[in-house]
Amino acid sequence: MTISKNRIDYLDSLRGIAALAVVFFHMNGGYSPFFPMLPPWIWKTPFHALVDGPAAVSLFFVLSGLVLSLKYLARGGFSLRTDLFSFVVNRAIRICFPFIAVVFLSFLAHHTISDRPIFWNVPGQKDWMKNIWSAPIGFQDLLRQFFLPFPAPSSHLIPQDWSLTVEFNVSLLMPFFILVASQYIGALWFLVRNCRKLWI
Repeated sequence: MTISKNRIDYLDSLRGIAALAVVFFHMNGGYSPFFPMLPPWIWKTPFHALVDGPAAVSLFFVLSGLVLSLKYLARGGFSLRTDLFSFVVNRAIRICFPFIAVVFLSFLAHHTISDRPIFWNVPGQKDWMKNIWSAPIGFQDLLRQFFLPFPAPSSHLIPQDWSLTVEFNVSLLMPFFILVASQYIGALWFLVRNCRKLWI
């Protein structure tokens, strides 16, 4: 088990398991059942965590909040004057730039391979999966989806971008949460508990 200054190495395994759960969840939802012999009772046991995509995404959010806050809490808090600008820039570089690159590559793929039969004739592909790129997507739609904090409501190249929108927007609130937690952890509990009621 290794804990470095800016990274908790053993969390990588947990991230990997969660990523596989998301992949299995989407494979099962987009194609014929990914685990055709999986018994129904599996969803009532702890093993359902291995294929529970929504729970895995929630775990990613929790891990992100933990990793973002540990560095500042370890040194005693967050300084708006010296830390805020670099924090926001680092989040934008880490989330927005890779997202823009993937959206652009998806745009190129949509205009080069989405009209080929091999793209649609995947065995077991369900109708909702086929409809993802069925609508025309123009350059204006591309520019609208680039803006991750408020993505386009339709004509998505990457429909799952909602999770990155949540990740980016909530991460920008982390300095505020860190400031509250460094003063009084009970106040953070009260704040998160009441915010949860607003979000759900």
